[in-house]
Amino acid sequence: MLRDRRIGLVLVGALVVHMALVGSGLPGWWCPVREGLHVPCPGCGLSRAGDAMFHGNWARMLEMHAFAPVAALLVAVVAAAGLLPGRSRRALIRAVEAVEVRTGLTLFLASAFIVYWAARLAHGRTDFINLLTH
Repeated sequence: MLRDRRIGLVLVGALVVHMALVGSGLPGWWCPVREGLHVPCPGCGLSRAGDAMFHGNWARMLEMHAFAPVAALLVAVVAAAGLLPGRSRRALIRAVEAVEVRTGLTLFLASAFIVYWAARLAHGRTDFINLLTH
């Protein structure tokens, strides 16, 4: 995704449109997992959490989805890889790849994301604070 500017920028652009809809109080795009399987998807609540985070409402963000800051950082990296000029872009991609090779961060974050989702489903809770306190 970082290597192909078009894919990254299309995804970031779609996310910006979706977040603008959510931030304006309009419905964003529907979730195929929730609509098809009738269970919240792993990212359920991320849009509302991101909106709360960008408005400085950190408690509300945590109630909606604890991974919102991670998701925002990932989107920023993808956007930067799509917008930076050649040399800077290549340096960013090399740095991201080096971190991934040394740490396995992608696998760790993906695993944590799935475990978080499973815990939310198992407890019948979609908000992080209630999940931890009840």
